[in-house]
Amino acid sequence: MAGACAFHPSCRALHAAAPSVPTGAYPMESVNGARYDAHCDMSTDSGGWTLVARSVQQRSSTSFGWLRDTGDLADDGNVYSLDASRVGLVFDALLIGTYGTGKAWSLTYKMLPPAEFPAAWRTTYTDPCAASVIAGGACAATPYMLEHLGRTDLSDHFFIRDNVSGDGYGLYPNGFRLSTDNCEASGTMSGNQGMIFGR
Repeated sequence: MAGACAFHPSCRALHAAAPSVPTGAYPMESVNGARYDAHCDMSTDSGGWTLVARSVQQRSSTSFGWLRDTGDLADDGNVYSLDASRVGLVFDALLIGTYGTGKAWSLTYKMLPPAEFPAAWRTTYTDPCAASVIAGGACAATPYMLEHLGRTDLSDHFFIRDNVSGDGYGLYPNGFRLSTDNCEASGTMSGNQGMIFGR
């Protein structure tokens, strides 16, 4: 597999260099020289996705956010988050959803954040972002709680919600908090364990 043995700055770059590389963990080297390991989803929606966050049941208090390094990538029994800014990652697409075991998706939504996300959105909120069901969705419409991102400086959760009146919703270390757990509001994700990948 040509290109698979070289260091790349992201799963997207690795996938572009070696499209046949399977889903799994790979060593990376960011554009600023920072070495890190990344879990890459190489099959969902054309592949090239870098794991940024994964919650775990019954773990309610830990550092967790877009700009926080937490946990061990190989330890699925504990919370994980990757400091995207430290390793120079900028995303123009996100996968947000629930998982059953390990890092295998159960339900997946795709969101399209604005330019320079997440680094340029530390203290502000995005305008409404487009969201669509990628896999496992029994809900016909896009959940209204998946409209806004931002406040990437938060240290205890990944902000996701329907408006910008407060920071209390999103993915927390112990799962999604997205208001009512139904199709219209949260796409049935609220209260379940979640993951976020970026590309």
